[in-house]
Amino acid sequence: MSSKAFGGALMLAGITIFVYYTFWLVVTPYLDTQSFIHNFYPPREWAMQGPKFLLIFGVVTLSGLIGYLFMSTRKPKQA
Repeated sequence: MSSKAFGGALMLAGITIFVYYTFWLVVTPYLDTQSFIHNFYPPREWAMQGPKFLLIFGVVTLSGLIGYLFMSTRKPKQA
């Protein structure tokens, strides 16, 4: 897969997730609670829980990577 096709696939995935999330938060509160559209979305509590968990996971992952890189870097020898 070329990098252009991969970038296009990532862009399409990002736009799809953005539209899904935005529709979930902006449009579904105004729909009737018995509407079939609500079957496609998780409970509204997850609208804030999901991004929180992703942020925490990202911070922990980046902190672990930075810590690993600091620990694996060789210190210069003292003369």
